[in-house]
Amino acid sequence: MALQISYLLSLLLLVLLLPYSTTAQASSNQSLGSSLIAQENGSYWASPCANGDNLVPTGSKVELTKDGQLVLSDPTGTEIWKSELGGLGVVYAAMLDTGNFVLASQDGSHLWQSFDHPTDTMLPTQTMSMGSKLVAHYSERSYSNGRFQFALKMDGNLVLQTLAFPIDWSNTDYWASGAIGSGFQVVFNESGTIYLSYKRKHTYDHIIKFYF
Repeated sequence: MALQISYLLSLLLLVLLLPYSTTAQASSNQSLGSSLIAQENGSYWASPCANGDNLVPTGSKVELTKDGQLVLSDPTGTEIWKSELGGLGVVYAAMLDTGNFVLASQDGSHLWQSFDHPTDTMLPTQTMSMGSKLVAHYSERSYSNGRFQFALKMDGNLVLQTLAFPIDWSNTDYWASGAIGSGFQVVFNESGTIYLSYKRKHTYDHIIKFYF
């Protein structure tokens, strides 16, 4: 599933992070039945981060169907991925000012969002759950996976690791939070602070902050 989502995010093209507004609203809605075809110089729906390792071929199409599903298909019409949200009340898609691409219900609730599937970038108001990771670009001009990753492991430990190239195997941690069994979420808040929330004695109000 993660690979197919990476294909989808690669079609929603990379744009630079715009100045962040704490009162972010939906900046461009896509109605049911809208579609986008990957061309050399075609139109686009902007996305905060594409996946350079999994580019879809020219002529691939992403479509928000009449029944509210986001579907990615190749030039032959073969389905690569879909959101599996048919019948759940999706009425539009939107690229928010935060950079989050969402499928929303009539009341604006997010039934699916790109922020739940990080690749190489984390933006204000985004969180990372256990099992999520960010992988650096290979180089300034190549958006393939590079040599470093920032990962919140399933055991709650937040780590920085180097990756063996080209096999994409993680090496020994060169930094770790030590929050094994207690870390549960990385948060990038509206003020620009990134921190790890962890639990102690069944509470969730303890944090490890990071400064850049």
